[in-house]
Amino acid sequence: MNTENTKLAYADIIILDNGGYLGAVLITDQKGFPVEFRYTDPIIPTKIQKVLYGKGIQKYLKVDVILDSLLKILSNNFELLIVSDEELLSYEGELSAPILRISQTKSPIIGEKGALSKIKDTEYLIQTTSSQSPIRVQLREGDKNLSDENAINTMAEFLCNMSDFIDVYEPLSRVKQSIDLICQKDIQ
Repeated sequence: MNTENTKLAYADIIILDNGGYLGAVLITDQKGFPVEFRYTDPIIPTKIQKVLYGKGIQKYLKVDVILDSLLKILSNNFELLIVSDEELLSYEGELSAPILRISQTKSPIIGEKGALSKIKDTEYLIQTTSSQSPIRVQLREGDKNLSDENAINTMAEFLCNMSDFIDVYEPLSRVKQSIDLICQKDIQ
């Protein structure tokens, strides 16, 4: 994957104090500058929906309603979709880009920049910089975009190359902060 003219998408969904859900997606260029931002109105399940969906309502709203609707209205393509919530990895819609959950770690450095350590089939540590702890990357189960070792190595190399320009984890915090501002109706 070439990092020139690259776009990354970052998605997050939060549960509001009133039991509603609100999600947003930010697409950035290779320097981390915003290219596109979309968010949903708060979705508050009714009592009957809570009863009918049972324990599955949270996953249904996050993945099948909010994430799916956000991805369908985006006007820009992107190379990776980075999420903060593990439930979002269960997205089953058609997507030409891999979905990754990235989290920071306090693990010791695992080698030179680009080092990759497999934790399990869908989870890796990637040393994206030579001086900081590796990031933890979880993959979507059965993601056809990351179906073999070569594709995973290419994705890891891409994240390492991107880290020369931006902190690949940081835009997730901007999405969260934007959602918070939307909830406070403080978007001016």
